[in-house]
Amino acid sequence: MINITKEPVYRTYVLVHILLLLKLGRSVIFRDSSTLDAYVLNNTHIAFEVSVPNNHLLAIGFGNYMTDSDMVMWQSKGVQSACQDMWSTGRRKPSIDIINDYNTQIKYDQAQRAFFRSIRRLDTGDKYDYEIDHEFKEINMIWAFIDTSADLQRHYMDNKGRMKMRMNQQGQIEFELIPILDIALIAGWLQFMAWTVLGLVQVASYRYLRRYWWLNNWLHAVCGTIICLETLIIGFVGMIDGFFITWHVILGFAIMGYVFLVSIFGFYVLWYQNTVQWQSAKVARLKKIKRISGYILIVLSQLAMISGVFEYNHQSPSALRSLLGILDIIVFFGIWGAMEFYFRRHREDYVPFIDKKIEMSSEEFYDRIKRGEKLVLLNDMVLNVSKYQFNHPGGKFVIAQNVGRDITKFFYGAYQMENYGNQKPYFHSNVARAIVNELMMGRMSTKAPKFIAQAVGKYPVNSNTKCFVFRSHTNVPGISKYYPDISYIGKHYLLSSLDQFQVRRQYTISNCMQGETYNWYLKAISYCLSDSSNVSMSFRNLVTNGLPVVNEIEVGEDGQNNSAYSIMNFETQQDMIESCQKNGCEVVMTIKDYKAPDGLATRIFEDTSNGKNIVLTVQGPMGIGLDIQRTGTHIAFTGGTGCLVFVDLVAFLLRKSMKSLKPSEDNQIDGDSFKFVLYVSFPKREEVIGLELYEGLVQIQEKFELKNFEFHMRLSNETKERWDFKFLDQQLDKYNENLQKIWVCGPPRMNEDFDKNLLRLQNKYGYGHHTYDIL
Repeated sequence: MINITKEPVYRTYVLVHILLLLKLGRSVIFRDSSTLDAYVLNNTHIAFEVSVPNNHLLAIGFGNYMTDSDMVMWQSKGVQSACQDMWSTGRRKPSIDIINDYNTQIKYDQAQRAFFRSIRRLDTGDKYDYEIDHEFKEINMIWAFIDTSADLQRHYMDNKGRMKMRMNQQGQIEFELIPILDIALIAGWLQFMAWTVLGLVQVASYRYLRRYWWLNNWLHAVCGTIICLETLIIGFVGMIDGFFITWHVILGFAIMGYVFLVSIFGFYVLWYQNTVQWQSAKVARLKKIKRISGYILIVLSQLAMISGVFEYNHQSPSALRSLLGILDIIVFFGIWGAMEFYFRRHREDYVPFIDKKIEMSSEEFYDRIKRGEKLVLLNDMVLNVSKYQFNHPGGKFVIAQNVGRDITKFFYGAYQMENYGNQKPYFHSNVARAIVNELMMGRMSTKAPKFIAQAVGKYPVNSNTKCFVFRSHTNVPGISKYYPDISYIGKHYLLSSLDQFQVRRQYTISNCMQGETYNWYLKAISYCLSDSSNVSMSFRNLVTNGLPVVNEIEVGEDGQNNSAYSIMNFETQQDMIESCQKNGCEVVMTIKDYKAPDGLATRIFEDTSNGKNIVLTVQGPMGIGLDIQRTGTHIAFTGGTGCLVFVDLVAFLLRKSMKSLKPSEDNQIDGDSFKFVLYVSFPKREEVIGLELYEGLVQIQEKFELKNFEFHMRLSNETKERWDFKFLDQQLDKYNENLQKIWVCGPPRMNEDFDKNLLRLQNKYGYGHHTYDIL
């Protein structure tokens, strides 16, 4: 080795040579001021003349990538400077070739800059060396330098690249640096778009944009797919290009696998919720897992973003990388925080239901259902759920199974469709109210006025059920204690307290349960059965034995009637009807106390018992009623207070059987072909609501040889008979001929069991989904 400072002639030669190279453009000068030149000797050898600053390293390789690349490295570190023949199999540290095919001379200047002249054969015969043709036109090459150390270590995009080595027509070798993209920087910005921008869209679509149901699911799925594909592509590109093991790389590969699994799981949940039946609890659990997994993925992605920016910027500072890190923190956490703040501040904002002028009758509603339209009823609003059923959080089946039904009880959290499990009824939020406004296509033509009413009377029905009378201080059009039209049977009133107006409960119209009205029916039954001119001996015996039993008005300790009503002695049924129709400011509701803490029914019972003034908001009558057909068989399976839905139908049949209806009312059902079969279930006989009416109607039907009514009573304390699938199958087989309607109204689990079994038997008996209703 010759020190250039001690050889002035050689030093002058080198400087002149460098100037000539720069002038001719044959050599290449790298950013750290290293230079490279080459020429062919005697068509057998190639010489590389290289200058490298002190404590720097320069390396070149033959090929486009470091994979399977023949490389040569020049290290400038004083007397330990060296030229290494190397072989690279990837981005990991290259291996030193066992045979060094480069013959190298090294000189230095006073700044300890090293000048190398390395010569090798064009064809060395070494399998690890690139074979160079002496008449080559162009060779693709790679290069890299390290400006912080002369030892081989990791280098970044700013310190490496590609170039072409060409031989011109004069036989001289020229180099051309090929501009390359900073893959790490591009990957960082692409991941910023994916995990920060689209990640925010994912969070927003899942949490903040739920009211835009027609958009958020598609937006969530599309953005999730883009994020997954982009992450996988960038990861695979990184694998092809090679990588060093760092925390950022480890986290990146973990995210690659995790995002793929989360994406597949997300599509599985979407498929599952739109195909499964009676699994809303499992759907909710799967969606919870998906939600938590998504948030974990977002946190991991942000850690990967920040660690990547820190790692690459630490090794090779860049304004774009610094900007990326700052933007990531500001955009992601700033916008997410702002969205969450706005959401929490406004999520309790009350969303009123809009008022649509389009009106629809009950007949039109059911006709549309029979034609296949997907309609449901909420309060008096008709909702078209044909598209929304695929976006409901509980799954498609929850909506599809309730098409044609009144979903009010589910919406306000009074009941739930599935009851086997630990899930609780869900009170729908203001987001759901906004969605209802979008789904609403009109309102029922029967007006449902809203008014303030005060509880003024109560009558005992059984141990935990009472009939309450609510009075408005003003006359309210549309409300009555008697409705001649049987389409009102099965409709309900919606009650809410003034201090908790969002807690609403619906109570079915059961006007015949009012104390004086109920007593009139019992008297009418007694008079009819005691008519000696047309009564069989069996009924005479029943009357003689003291049946039916008449409930009395609730009285206080002083023996006086505590209600605002006294027993009204009507001479005729028409007197009773006219009295009811004149009074347009009172409604009657039969309510059961379920002893629920803070429950509306419990508050009504407690406040009236303690003499407190109970004032409620009442709206109704509303609903679609029972859709009673003029002919055919109608079956009702009821449990507990579920029978209250049908007591007015029993009362109507009583009046019809006694021929006390006006012609316009009497013609609503056909006396020859109409049949109502009522099943009731109670623990014991003393608790059966309306038993005197049912048994009285049976007796009157028998007396007049009519076949419009059958009554079946199940007392659970006295029988082991279960209303299971086998039982239901037997009853439907018995009454299947000319079957028009099936109603089920009972405790939540009973409703669910019947709903499942009726769905299973649908194909066997050929009835449509609109034929049966769970009330």
